Amino acid sequence: VGSNVPGEDPFVVASNNLQLQSSVATDPAGAYEAPPAPGQNASSSPSFGVPAGLGGGPGEEVDVVSSVNNVNPYGFVNSSSNIQGNVASFSLKPHGSQEEKTVSNLTEPVQIKIPITVRGSTCRRQSGGCRYWDEELGDWSTEGMYEKERTEEYILCEAIHLSTFAVSADDVVPEFKLPNPTADLFANMSLENATAMFVVAMILAMFAFANFAGYKKDCRDRAKKRLTEKISTVDARLSASKGLDL
Repeated sequence: VGSNVPGEDPFVVASNNLQLQSSVATDPAGAYEAPPAPGQNASSSPSFGVPAGLGGGPGEEVDVVSSVNNVNPYGFVNSSSNIQGNVASFSLKPHGSQEEKTVSNLTEPVQIKIPITVRGSTCRRQSGGCRYWDEELGDWSTEGMYEKERTEEYILCEAIHLSTFAVSADDVVPEFKLPNPTADLFANMSLENATAMFVVAMILAMFAFANFAGYKKDCRDRAKKRLTEKISTVDARLSASKGLDL
């Protein structure tokens, strides 16, 4: 775009893996839609909303570059396994320069609209979240990013800086609220509850007493039976001994 001038149609390149758009402006404020991949419609591509005041000085021209990678260029880090869908970038450069302008700590955020391709399952629920590539950390981050809107089709994120953006498919662990039987029981205590508890406690106590009494009786019966068997054995031996003497 070295020979382009502000207001001229942007330079566009679109392939199956990369879509790039570049133009020249004195004030890059406005909406930018990345070109779709061949055979895709515009709704499948990310778009950007840029606030005013990001250009250079008065009359200074900047190159506005937006790109979309269908293959994650940072797939070498572990956290990239959660990145799903397109990876979108937006940058500003002084006209004719290859060095990007550092844009951060904006008072009015940049908006990034990214189509959702996150799909969960009946046994594994996932939810998309805004992420950007932190060059210093060498990893995906959420710092300075906020989710403004979410639909079934896209996520609208806001960022106070320019970078490379994507949607992360994070597992959602449902919050289980387990009841506390003891706490619930005493929290709802009343006279009727107390009477019912007393009756149940008495029945359990009687049942326990009956079991204990039965156990003791069984022990006595077993001991009596063993004693009777021993006496019978001794009598039988004595009778046999007398028979031999005769």
